[in-house]
Amino acid sequence: MNSPVDRARNILVVASEEGGAELLSSMIKAKANKNYFFCMEEPATKIFAGKIRRMDLVDLDFINSNRRSIDLVLTSTSFISDHERRAISLAKKNKVKVASVLDHWIGYRQRFLPREMWKNIPVTWMNQLPDEVWVADRSAFEIVQKEKFPMNKIFRTNNQYLDDMSLLFENEENRKKGPIIKPKNDIKILYISEPVSEEARLMHADPKFRGFTEVDIVKAILQFLLENYKMTNLKFRFRLSPNDPPDKYDKLITG
Repeated sequence: MNSPVDRARNILVVASEEGGAELLSSMIKAKANKNYFFCMEEPATKIFAGKIRRMDLVDLDFINSNRRSIDLVLTSTSFISDHERRAISLAKKNKVKVASVLDHWIGYRQRFLPREMWKNIPVTWMNQLPDEVWVADRSAFEIVQKEKFPMNKIFRTNNQYLDDMSLLFENEENRKKGPIIKPKNDIKILYISEPVSEEARLMHADPKFRGFTEVDIVKAILQFLLENYKMTNLKFRFRLSPNDPPDKYDKLITG
């Protein structure tokens, strides 16, 4: 199946948060024979700059002033930022085709709705959707079905970011081929942080709506490790969300 990128020539790319930026930038890099314009917020700007050699940066008003020459507005989606929502709204207002790529597994309706609609989502919520919504894996496809998205707007595509990473690791493995080195007897744990409390607060007005926060999870993990493992051969690494402050877990670690 062709992507919205295949069917357009002049494309405005809009992104804000990290996950969507990784997926969308990989998709753009794989379709280099187009005229792209970029409307970015951080951390998306840095991610795109690491993959795209030259970026023609514009602001969202570009949609108003170039509505006749833009074939497609292509966005990622964000939970906290309104950047993509505003782009979708402007594109629809100017009758420019707009497509969005989903990279996450929660808050699908909220990713397209103004925040004031979140508590009481109206029956007309589908009017806020772009012309096309692209999902990059089976789980996302199942979620949009459960969320009752109009299926005539839903299209499946490959996850170009994961394809790129798979090729990168394969090349790295081939480069390192040689004598097998026995790994050290260390326990290595990578904790990937997700600000679930902030998402619960925004969606349900209660940070502990799910019964726990990400800080509670880290507390439980650390308590388990302290009770069951020798800390001398344990390596615990945090991968913070771009929305997390750098010192988010400092008190837990030093305490």
